[in-house]
Order: sequence, then C-alpha cells, then structure tokens
Amino acid sequence: MSEPRFRKLTAMGVAALVSTAHPEVLKRLPVEIFNLWIDVFYEIKEAQVVDDSDDNSSSAPYNLRRHWELDEAPVSFYQETEGTPEYERRKAVYDRDPVRTVHLGSYIGSHIREAEVACGSSVFQTQYLSKADPTVLGQIQAELARV
Repeated sequence: MSEPRFRKLTAMGVAALVSTAHPEVLKRLPVEIFNLWIDVFYEIKEAQVVDDSDDNSSSAPYNLRRHWELDEAPVSFYQETEGTPEYERRKAVYDRDPVRTVHLGSYIGSHIREAEVACGSSVFQTQYLSKADPTVLGQIQAELARV
C-alpha cells in the first residue's frame, strides 16, 4: 500500500480487531501488529490543532493536522459531479471520513485499552505485552502518549 490514507485505514482496522481480544489476533500483537503500527506512525504525522472558532467539535477535519495529505480531495474523488447534489454528498463524506478526522494514536490507544479490559490487565500484560520487544513497546507507548 503506497497511499498513506490506506495505510492509516489498515492500522485502524487492525486496531478494531485487537479490541475484540480474540487470542488469534492478540498473539500477533507483540510482533506483526506493533510493527505495522510503528511503520504507520512514522509514515504519517498527525497533530491535534486547537481551533478557536465556534465549532470545537473534535471530529471536525480541521482539528486534525494531517502532514501527509492535502486538505482537498483529489479531483477524481468527485468524478465530475461538481455543481450537483452528488458533489455535496461526496464532499460531506470526505470531510467526515474517520481516516481524516480521527487521530490514529487516540484510536489505537482506546482499542488497546478495550482489549486489555476484555482480557484482564494481568493476562494482557503477561500473555501479550511481555512478549513484545521492549524497544518496540516503548515506541508504541511514546506514540500513544502524544495524544
């Protein structure tokens, strides 16, 4: 996958799988999943931006600074629908896309916590987190702390 938005989407999908706390998924957490997330964290840089306007909704796309993407959708996304209701619908979908509006670190952090709650903290730590490379685990924790 060469597009950062698709890599982020994949990372978000994997985080959703992790939150299920299925052992088949969690056994891949210390190596494969952490490595995927580290790659995506380092490829895409995001930052929450404080907005002083009336709309301080955390889901507003302009509250997430994406250093990997332009603010406007590619022209091909609209498929020559300019000036039609379809154009407005597509623009609204693009503006509310979770890949564009949700901070990846926050998303992954909340899904890891869901898995931890489902497994139990001690089981999650001993069966899954303890098997991760300490350097990789430290990098993941640093990224999640940036939220």
